[in-house]
Amino acid sequence: MNTQPLAEFEVFPLYASSIPLDKLVNMDYLIKMTSNVLYMGLQIASPVLLATLGQDIILGVISKTAPQVNVFQLSFLFKPVFGAAIMVWILPMLINIITDYYQSYTNIF
Repeated sequence: MNTQPLAEFEVFPLYASSIPLDKLVNMDYLIKMTSNVLYMGLQIASPVLLATLGQDIILGVISKTAPQVNVFQLSFLFKPVFGAAIMVWILPMLINIITDYYQSYTNIF
């Protein structure tokens, strides 16, 4: 890739109908960075989502076996606490992955 700075009219031509994005942005790097962000978000969110799904299944079984317990109200108490506890438990395991991603993002320009 050319490392010289481009003149303004080369990047944004006066009478052009489109902007040449290939001169402005390295598309391969942008696609790689976007996919890494989505993958990192999936790694962080998936344990919480799976734990919440398991909690909903358990609360559904409790609701069927003991109908006098108001499980709907209990879920409002348990879900945020359980989700935060899972996040506190999972994030130390992902610290190395997250720092590697942030170090790779410093190479944008």
